[in-house]
Amino acid sequence: MDRRIQKASWLVALIIFYTSGTHIAAQTCCSGGVPISGNLGLPTGNPGTLQLSLTYDYNNLETLYEASQRLDDDTRTRNTHSLLLEIGYQLSSRWQISALFTGVRQERNLRPIGLDPRNQQTTGLGDAVLLARFSPISLVSIGLGTKLPTGPFSITDPSGIQYNADLQPGSGAWDGIAWLQTTLPWALRPQGAWSVTAIGRLTGTNEEFRFGQSYRFGNDVQVIGGYTDRVFVANQIADLSGMFRYRWAGSDLSNGGVIPNTGGNWVFFNPGLTWWPTPQFSWQVNAEMPVFTQVDGVQLSPTWRINSGIYFIIGNKDNEDELDF
Repeated sequence: MDRRIQKASWLVALIIFYTSGTHIAAQTCCSGGVPISGNLGLPTGNPGTLQLSLTYDYNNLETLYEASQRLDDDTRTRNTHSLLLEIGYQLSSRWQISALFTGVRQERNLRPIGLDPRNQQTTGLGDAVLLARFSPISLVSIGLGTKLPTGPFSITDPSGIQYNADLQPGSGAWDGIAWLQTTLPWALRPQGAWSVTAIGRLTGTNEEFRFGQSYRFGNDVQVIGGYTDRVFVANQIADLSGMFRYRWAGSDLSNGGVIPNTGGNWVFFNPGLTWWPTPQFSWQVNAEMPVFTQVDGVQLSPTWRINSGIYFIIGNKDNEDELDF
């Protein structure tokens, strides 16, 4: 039983890490948009195992920055509500495929001094992602994937004017995604694990954004690292995690020219909790708060974020002894 608990501790640490609120946004401006790439990466399971993850993510942006200086301005806010469904299938001990599907509601509220408030909202299916993963050695996985432009990018306001690209549910472009994850083989306790993940996204160009105008969101890179540990409370099993996420985003481009006030660097702290009522089911909740912000120009930046979700393992129970508590 001790051996099984230790094996489960390593695997559950990965589950927490991948289902946490550490995300790369599909839209770079203001760090809003659908959190797509950072949600990728279900844990490695037994061959023939099907995994499902359903997560709700809320991102609040109401802090205005110029470079790294916070400005005293509360005339604008931005909220993003995202629903993310990831489905993964373990083909073998080394290979896994997964797909991520998204739905999103984005809200932008402007309260200019001396003028009437202006509210903008869009709702729709977001872009999807396909990812293939390979584990060449134990505790190391690499992946390559693509983002499919399944979401709309030409929603208009009541007067017929098309919303800006950063408020659209979809990007209208194919992206390339590279993914690398490792769990370090030492820990503070046998039930704990350190993990590091790096994700890069090479964005494509939407050539038909608005009246023939092209639009390209900035490339981005994200590095996430931290520690996960398991605790036992009143015969219940829970996992506690603390992660730091660094994100760099390049500037957006329109017709090949740089769009001002897009792109930057951020560091976030992400504490999380996962509860396991059974070995095949878990519930998790994560928070996120910025600890460093440096934007290009003047931008509305994340103030706080929270997400919560459930995770299922479906497969032959005879092959799930590594998750036998």
